[in-house]
Amino acid sequence: MVGAGGAAAAGAQIGVRGTEFVLDGKPFPYTGVSFFNAIYNPAFNASSEARGQWLDKFGSYGINVLRVWAQWDNARGFVDACPECSLYRADGSLRAERVAVLKAMAADAERRGMVIELVLFSQESWREKIRLSEAAAERAVRELTAELKPHRNVTLQVWNEFSWH
Repeated sequence: MVGAGGAAAAGAQIGVRGTEFVLDGKPFPYTGVSFFNAIYNPAFNASSEARGQWLDKFGSYGINVLRVWAQWDNARGFVDACPECSLYRADGSLRAERVAVLKAMAADAERRGMVIELVLFSQESWREKIRLSEAAAERAVRELTAELKPHRNVTLQVWNEFSWH
């Protein structure tokens, strides 16, 4: 099967060569959409088949990267944001059920030659004082990267458009 990016779906590995993205060594037009709550969206994650239908729909529009948030716990009033809507707890330990959803999403995307860009921390939550300590953040990143290591179609974005200025 060939996915939206034109790459073979099995074993997809995202990388960089010079100034371009590559998937399995072939040029990859990194064309994404932000789907912030994808991990926590019950309709999207009702089943692998349901998620696959959504991924196929995105692919039909040329989207080959889904940008999703690990942390969806802000207090801005989004209907589905919640304190438990994060891949990690306050101590940095991972929520296994959330990580399992992310891994299933990565596998479904990989079968389609798609990539998941995972935003680890949300400046929206940080500004609302929903933060991990430095040690907890390091633990979360260490454990999450270990869990995701087999999924070579996942990239990490540390902060969501965060500037210290």
